[in-house]
Amino acid sequence: MRKIDFKNIKLIRVNKYYFSKSETIEASVVYNNKKVPAIIKVERFSKNDLTKEIDILSRLNEEDLIRVPKIYETGNINGKNYYVCEKIKGDNLNFIIRKNFYYRYNYLFEYGKSLALLHLISCDGMPLAKKRNINIISDSKINGFIPSERKNLGSTSFVHGDYHFGNVLWQGKKISGIIDFEYSGVGIKEEDIAFALAIKPKMIFMDNILDIEAFLNGYKSVSNYDGDALKYYYKRYLLDEYGKINDIKFKNKVLKLLKLVENIDEL
Repeated sequence: MRKIDFKNIKLIRVNKYYFSKSETIEASVVYNNKKVPAIIKVERFSKNDLTKEIDILSRLNEEDLIRVPKIYETGNINGKNYYVCEKIKGDNLNFIIRKNFYYRYNYLFEYGKSLALLHLISCDGMPLAKKRNINIISDSKINGFIPSERKNLGSTSFVHGDYHFGNVLWQGKKISGIIDFEYSGVGIKEEDIAFALAIKPKMIFMDNILDIEAFLNGYKSVSNYDGDALKYYYKRYLLDEYGKINDIKFKNKVLKLLKLVENIDEL
């Protein structure tokens, strides 16, 4: 880790490095005279500007709707922005469901409900969300599922942009916090829901309609969405995942979901 003269914390030990677009380190630090676990995030490249994420986390710390990491310090080192924040304790949903398989629908209900609460956050003064690149390959098995491109579809709200099982932490049966707001800002909430629903490698859930319904029931307990728009974005994210991974078992899971959603008018 590059040398930083911290202002508000004292670095005791670096515990772990994470591979990500920004240099991300889990560390033990002293903050307010207490030894605490922390995350240190430093820009790798200027295009991975952290100032937006810092501003959003600062805003969300003032809200009561969701728990996000508290920022301990921000600064700049050699032209690269950095911040130090609280490391929220918790396990990811893969781990939780593996240990408590028969409670999976309760967890998925809360998972969807939490995203709906996040979408209620005011957009006033928020930056635009970072757009994801979706790459749909040409393949005879999926060509019939590719939807015609549609614009101005869905509803505008604050979005997380990267709401997947690794960024939502759990303690017991409750969500202890949501992390990683690099893609967040003003965007389309149906696209945000679709990204959360789309199965990804290593996920042990969202590969069947009951999981999807449990998540959406949780979402609908707080807010609503456009089902037609959600179906459109969901298919696009499934097709994107299909092209990324060469594993046959995973591709077959994606194909199964594409066939399933094709026969549903809207999600």
